[in-house]
Amino acid sequence: MNRYTPGPWRVGDAGCTVFGPKTDKPAPERIASVTDTPFPSIRQRANARLIAAAPGLLEAAILTLKFHDLGVVDEIDWHVLRRAIERAVG
Repeated sequence: MNRYTPGPWRVGDAGCTVFGPKTDKPAPERIASVTDTPFPSIRQRANARLIAAAPGLLEAAILTLKFHDLGVVDEIDWHVLRRAIERAVG
């Protein structure tokens, strides 16, 4: 059982709030907010993008561990792993 909100997560229009996936509810679930000011800094916007990438990064890490556990690290399909990481970071 996952104890986190499943992805994809996304950064809101203001660039400082991270929301969970779109649902049929009128207001999306807020995952995190990196500032309480109306004008976030470049660093705060970057932090929000990093937080939003968390579900995809977790997926990439799990995939890497599965390859490792199968003992095929030397034979890993790097294209599959690369696609997972690229999905994670957008």
